[in-house]
Amino acid sequence: MWQPPTDLEQQLHAAKSRGDLASYQRIVGLGEVYLKVPKSDGDALVDGTGEAYSLPLRKELGRQFLDVCTIGELDELDDDWVMFCAQWENLASNDSHRARWFVVNRGTPIEAAFSHDMIQDWLSEPGRPPGRFVHDKLITTGRGPTRGPLAHGLACGAHLAVSNGVVWNSTINTYCGDYTADMQRLRDDWGIESADAWSQQLGYLFEADNSDPAIQVLLSMRRHLGGPAAASLPVKVWRNEFLTWARGKEIPQDALEETIDLMGMILEYEAAFRDAEMMTGDEVVDTVAGYDYGRAVNVIRWGLAARYCDRAAAERLITQAGELSQATYGSWHEYSLGYALGRVLRFDEGAFGSCYRDTLNTHDILATESASPWKTTKWQSHADVRRAPVASQPAGRVAMTDEQAEGFFARRAAGLPGQ
Repeated sequence: MWQPPTDLEQQLHAAKSRGDLASYQRIVGLGEVYLKVPKSDGDALVDGTGEAYSLPLRKELGRQFLDVCTIGELDELDDDWVMFCAQWENLASNDSHRARWFVVNRGTPIEAAFSHDMIQDWLSEPGRPPGRFVHDKLITTGRGPTRGPLAHGLACGAHLAVSNGVVWNSTINTYCGDYTADMQRLRDDWGIESADAWSQQLGYLFEADNSDPAIQVLLSMRRHLGGPAAASLPVKVWRNEFLTWARGKEIPQDALEETIDLMGMILEYEAAFRDAEMMTGDEVVDTVAGYDYGRAVNVIRWGLAARYCDRAAAERLITQAGELSQATYGSWHEYSLGYALGRVLRFDEGAFGSCYRDTLNTHDILATESASPWKTTKWQSHADVRRAPVASQPAGRVAMTDEQAEGFFARRAAGLPGQ
């Protein structure tokens, strides 16, 4: 029996049940819809050899029909077709074909069709709120897992899913926008244009080796020095310990100064997290590995969309990312703090700008909304958790050998892919 997969389809079902197509269209018009288009068109757009998708038109009885769907009704991936995302408002206002009908969610109990005149009436409504691409929204599908190992792994990628306004708990459709946007994201942000490159980047993420290595050196050192009272460790002690460690490793002076600045940023962001009531006064972040594990989940989903792996392999990898997170952190709260600090250190760089605000907002959504996986999916939800590389390193001042330290700052200077 059909059930509305997300809250959006539930709203559409209620409107259609009332026979209120005007309200139905207003609901659709607030966000985006998806069109099924040839994968060859999407690939041509990504590589620059094409300019537009072919509209998937149907012709019946002298009329043209354009089928679109809402986010909960996205189709299973196949080899020949992909999904293109567009605002309903843009599709409607740019369409001048008077004989064309738009059909939303064809073949479902919430199917609805809109003629050119119906769309024009909606477009001319006074005070009509403009459409937009949905962001900063928790979307759960009833067709995906909400408990168990796979759900836990998917939930580790929920920060990006929420910020992009897409379903967090699905591998049936994996987009964080649409096919073209995701392939461009892999290419431009990650340098990924092949299955081999995708696999290599996943390896870095699974080893928590995509974030700035200086962060982990500093965080490990602080915990070693301060123990349970690491939050009260004098900055001077922390700084001097780092300089002692760095002495004799032929590290350039400017790199040393950058790392001392990074130490200051860590303290400033943790103080801001406390002001925002994300963390308490005696908490500190011990590792930002969660930032890599969370991004790994989304890189896996994009890789599935790119056909770099099949669904079964993607689900195994997503589960593994969840296991690594469980081995490194003790709760969703700890995991999110590690993810948040990793992200702001990577992109906000002490500005306390939009990246910082977005990170806090995403954390707040996941921490407070009743449908959040942090509420429905227990931490340590399955056994046989493999130890993560960061967690399994031996105790000591810094979990890094002298050989690793030689390339430490050179790697920082070379830059790291990702978003």
